[in-house]
Amino acid sequence: MTSRNNTARYQNSWPRGSAVGLRVLITVVVAVITVACASTPPPRTDVVHTVAPGESLKDISLQYTGNPDNDKAIAARSGILKPSKVKAGEKVTIPANLLPPDTSAGGLSPAAQADAERTMAEAMAAGAAIGAVGGGVSCKKDRAACAGVGAGVGALTGLLAGVAMVMAKQAFVSDEDHLNQEIAFAQKYNQELQAHNIQLAGDIKQLTAESNRLRQQVKRRQAQAGQLTAQKQKVSALLAANKKLLADSRNELARQGMSYASFANGKTAANPNTGKLKTEIAVLKTNIEKLDGETRKVAAINDHLSV
Repeated sequence: MTSRNNTARYQNSWPRGSAVGLRVLITVVVAVITVACASTPPPRTDVVHTVAPGESLKDISLQYTGNPDNDKAIAARSGILKPSKVKAGEKVTIPANLLPPDTSAGGLSPAAQADAERTMAEAMAAGAAIGAVGGGVSCKKDRAACAGVGAGVGALTGLLAGVAMVMAKQAFVSDEDHLNQEIAFAQKYNQELQAHNIQLAGDIKQLTAESNRLRQQVKRRQAQAGQLTAQKQKVSALLAANKKLLADSRNELARQGMSYASFANGKTAANPNTGKLKTEIAVLKTNIEKLDGETRKVAAINDHLSV
């Protein structure tokens, strides 16, 4: 009960910024519920694979079924009379009954997908909580507002941590599954960062008006200097949080760039989805540039309050 009341207090203490963390968490929780309540898994289907140069049926069998000795069953299903004579460019069919459970239709199994969503939700919740504490500690006055700022940005930072954890422990059925999961993560982060930038831009307008009005009131002795100090602490907390988010986002951009390079130079080079990942990376660059610009505006407000 105390935690719920604090969350509401933090949210109401900041114009809109603290709503980011809550909205992010709600998005993830809904995704988890959707996965958990899915009615039935997709029907099992055979998988068609195009043989790559130097690839044998045993290699293909190991990749898709986890057992190289299923090569003869694959050969029989594909109408290949001599399994050892398979040629590059030839299409072979992997029977659905040989594929691992819940993965015959491609992508992650429902259980693995639910685990991935749960991991990200937990990481984002932890990030929001840590951000709230850090934001509150950084302010001597109006700690609730600063905690709200920290919670919002902390949720986004937590999302990055969740992505890293999922990538580290997730067992992918194929390079294509790995690529699709990477694209999904990139799209999600771009959506959240873009939403953060939009709300930050609105907060900056409000902060600019508030700060200018407060400075004039202090000058005319219509407000106390302590109110100006509290405003500066709030702006400083927002600046610090967004600087950290900017650094984290740049690290994520570098990680995605290395991931794309491995896909572009690997077995997924001809996969159209590889281009989708490249597009998401370009979008992330734009979002980072926007965040950098908005962060500079916050820094300007902070400097103005110091004069």
